[in-house]
Amino acid sequence: MECITELNIAAFVAVHHPVAPNRQRDARSVSLAALLKDLEREGVAKLIIESRGVQDRDDRGTILDAQRAGLVSHDLRYDFAGKEEPLLWLADAVAGICRMLSLVETSPDWWHCNKP
Repeated sequence: MECITELNIAAFVAVHHPVAPNRQRDARSVSLAALLKDLEREGVAKLIIESRGVQDRDDRGTILDAQRAGLVSHDLRYDFAGKEEPLLWLADAVAGICRMLSLVETSPDWWHCNKP
């Protein structure tokens, strides 16, 4: 965790929990849409998403819907990448930290939770 904090980056995490097994697709779409709003607000120009094969079309649809609704710029570039993409390793590490912090009663000062 110390290595990640030394990078001086901002991380945005969207969580939809708990999720019934038959609602995971919808939960991912809701979480991605929330994340897109945060990324737009921060001026992020490119997004790399871990590929899920044929399910990438669901994420692509969520992004296109957000663009049509004006929630995110049409200029946002996004790509799907496999697990060999080093930037996805960082995202996995941050997700692991978030999961760990969700299991403890007290959180560090830098941990902020915005609930809808």
